[in-house]
Amino acid sequence: GGRMLEMAQVDRNMIPVGGALEASGVPREEVFLETKCWGSMGFTGTLECAADALQMLSTDYIDLLLLHHPFKPSPGCWGSPVWDQPCDGKPLYDPGPKERQ
Repeated sequence: GGRMLEMAQVDRNMIPVGGALEASGVPREEVFLETKCWGSMGFTGTLECAADALQMLSTDYIDLLLLHHPFKPSPGCWGSPVWDQPCDGKPLYDPGPKERQ
């Protein structure tokens, strides 16, 4: 057995998870924390996302940081609740003219 908590930047669940972890009294080293940052934000954006995650979780380290959807969604569709449905009449992901062929 073990304890693992999975979160994602897009799910907006790190602050309540961090609070619940603190309230549980379980030592941090006994819980595996995994979270995801948006994959298309680039190197600097990913570092900022990781720093934000540390702050929101009130912890000094994250055990596993993944890139969540390593592509850019169509403009105005970030955070769409249903990833396989169009957003604002556009496809959620537009690969660009070269990849459409």
